[in-house]
Amino acid sequence: LHHRDIGLVGAGLFYDDEPAWTTTGEAIPGSHRRRFQQEFRLNWRQTWDERRHWRTTFTLGAKLNDENGGGYFNYTRWLASGRLEYQGEPWRVSASARMAYYDYANQTVSASDTAKRQRTEVTVDVQVERRLYKRLTLVASYEYERTLSNDALETYTVNTVKSTLRWEF
Repeated sequence: LHHRDIGLVGAGLFYDDEPAWTTTGEAIPGSHRRRFQQEFRLNWRQTWDERRHWRTTFTLGAKLNDENGGGYFNYTRWLASGRLEYQGEPWRVSASARMAYYDYANQTVSASDTAKRQRTEVTVDVQVERRLYKRLTLVASYEYERTLSNDALETYTVNTVKSTLRWEF
């Protein structure tokens, strides 16, 4: 009733029209920006009952973003998340929480503040689904997101409420 997996992913992105940047955030004439990302995730999924109504998922991970030029956009992101889900006809209810911490290797907060840029994102969400008919489902969700940073322009809080009537055909 449980499942564990480890993932390691690498991906490269190449930009046609955007130049690479210096360590201080200035464009390098005649260059092309390239990004290579490596991501590592450890997932643990657990089903708690024979009928598979209750499930949890926990994730720990890290991501490295490495760019050419001076590496202005280089960062390391640490991630932890958890999800609890109940599924029993006609209901499906889930709640999750996620925290990510970004540590920028070269970017500073501003020209006057030379501290390295850091950001923490916290997200909590709840979703409720109710099947109304064979292929018709009503969905309601709430998400709270808060971003904290040593850069005041990046600090914010968002509350999102959504409802959807989903018809599958």
